[in-house]
Amino acid sequence: NRYTPRTGVQRLQIEPISQAAAAQRAGRCGRTSPGICIRLYSELDAQRRPAFTDPELLRSSLAGVILAMLALRLGDPASFPFIDPPSRRLVHEGWEVLFELGAVDEKRQLTEVGRQMAKLPIDPRLARLLVGTHERAGLNEGLIIASALSIADPRERPAERQAEADQRHAVWRDERSDFLGWVNLWLDFERAAEELTSSGLRSWCNERLLSFPRMREWRELHRQLKLQLKADGWAMNSEPATFEQLHQAILSAYLSQVGERTDKHDYRGPRGRRFRPFPGSSLMKSGGRWVMAAQLLETQRLYGLQMARIDPRWIEPLAGHLLTSQHYEPHWDADQAQAWCYQDLLLQGLPIVKRRKVRLAPIDPDQARELFLRHGMVRGEWKLRHPVLEQQRRCFAEAERKEEKLRRRGLLRDELEMAAWFDQRLPPALCEGRSLLAWLKRAKPAEREALKLSIADLVIPDAVQSEWERFPDQWISDGLQLPLRYHFDPQAGDDGVTLTLALADLGRLSADALSWLVPGLREEKVVALIKGLPKAQRRNYVPAPDFARAFLEAHSLPKGALNEALATFLTRTTGAPIEAAAFADVDLPAHLRLRIELVDGERVVAQRRDLRDLREDWHSAAEAAFRDRAARAFDKT
Repeated sequence: NRYTPRTGVQRLQIEPISQAAAAQRAGRCGRTSPGICIRLYSELDAQRRPAFTDPELLRSSLAGVILAMLALRLGDPASFPFIDPPSRRLVHEGWEVLFELGAVDEKRQLTEVGRQMAKLPIDPRLARLLVGTHERAGLNEGLIIASALSIADPRERPAERQAEADQRHAVWRDERSDFLGWVNLWLDFERAAEELTSSGLRSWCNERLLSFPRMREWRELHRQLKLQLKADGWAMNSEPATFEQLHQAILSAYLSQVGERTDKHDYRGPRGRRFRPFPGSSLMKSGGRWVMAAQLLETQRLYGLQMARIDPRWIEPLAGHLLTSQHYEPHWDADQAQAWCYQDLLLQGLPIVKRRKVRLAPIDPDQARELFLRHGMVRGEWKLRHPVLEQQRRCFAEAERKEEKLRRRGLLRDELEMAAWFDQRLPPALCEGRSLLAWLKRAKPAEREALKLSIADLVIPDAVQSEWERFPDQWISDGLQLPLRYHFDPQAGDDGVTLTLALADLGRLSADALSWLVPGLREEKVVALIKGLPKAQRRNYVPAPDFARAFLEAHSLPKGALNEALATFLTRTTGAPIEAAAFADVDLPAHLRLRIELVDGERVVAQRRDLRDLREDWHSAAEAAFRDRAARAFDKT
């Protein structure tokens, strides 16, 4: 029997006995008369074996030894003069077990839980089990289980009666937990002990394939522990503990021996261990998704002994001091106006919580601040309301509209530049929308004023204010004042300038006036018209940009249709005659043709880039809308 500190597993391996053990066994031959010992291996093999069996101190977990030394104040176990000093790894593993159980703190000082555990003359994990059941009002059941796990299993299973043994022992089985199986057996035995004599109780055990001496040992150990606990003032529970109460208490003793099912029988546990329920366990066929084991024993493979189903949500509150966390995918939540990320909690490498959404600020305040500045302050991705923030939104919207008008990306300052602008004006600790609003309420007027934006703050120095004026927000013509909307996306259907026109006004708008487009796009349109001519004609009007500028200087006030005015100008200027119809075949880019959005009230009924097509399709509806409007106006008078 050897304990492996690296994995925390008890191993039962077949290995050669030592020379001392062989000599001790040979001594049994001569107890009553001289005899002969025949060993079934060679003399050379015997000489190569170790002289002595390794002491139990070197083959067991040192958690109990270290706990006793702490309670007795015997000093540091690493420097204690053991006869056979254990390895550093074994000592370190003992400290890790005590820390897992909550018996020592991070400074390796004994805790209150550790002091209670040190008073109990049993394995530290079983002592922790008793402390846990006492805390959760389940000490009666805890005593039964702790004393049962301290002795050899009293249930006998002779090779010739295995089926019978399984049948007789099944009456105490609980499909959810092997621990409850012990409780059921104990209660049955106690009822029999009250009714039967000693010989009758022995017969009762024999009938049920139970070892009477071991049952007696179990009962005696239970009695001694109960007396000690009562002497220390521990109160027994008057009501039976619930499944959750009892198994949460047991889990506190076996946190590193939990497992998540990976297939039908195998479980993945901490430290990369993979185990399966022992064939005698009630969970062999009915194991849940998550389980815990009171012991991990390795023979031909790794088995879990004394197992029970658990809820993985129990692990985090009990194992908080053992868990490590991983955080990933930081992102901004516009609805809650704060930065979040996803969290995985791992128990010695085993994921206990996967992809939990948590606030980023307590974990990484610098990154939370960066997301707050870029997504909140710069992009306005939140639903916060405050006069300062409203002013910023209006300013950003105006700057973006101007960029759409000029059809030039890059006029606005870089997002990082704007984030730095806000970073200088906001307290360093702000990284969430709620805290921003609280600060704005108590901020000085000068601090709030410093956060107000101007167009100059948002655009690069090269942007010319006069250019923006050449892209009006309204179309004023024919007694109409109609809104204009700009969009810069060559792949979109609304690329360019969109004029919103009421159905009743469809007959009032002049197609000739619309052909001139807005001032900021006229030169580009004229250049495109000239370059779109057939080569034989186009060569008379090169360079096209120069002719376009000269034409627009001569026609600062648009009059008539653009194509006709341009044809007249080019003919007069160059002497090379050209008809206005020549420009009708030029395929202009979409953004150089005004887009008309026809609306009836709040409803968009049509979208075209040719006014004449709209009139053909909607002439009757437009007249009806016009008459309806006139009738309503007359009724008001």
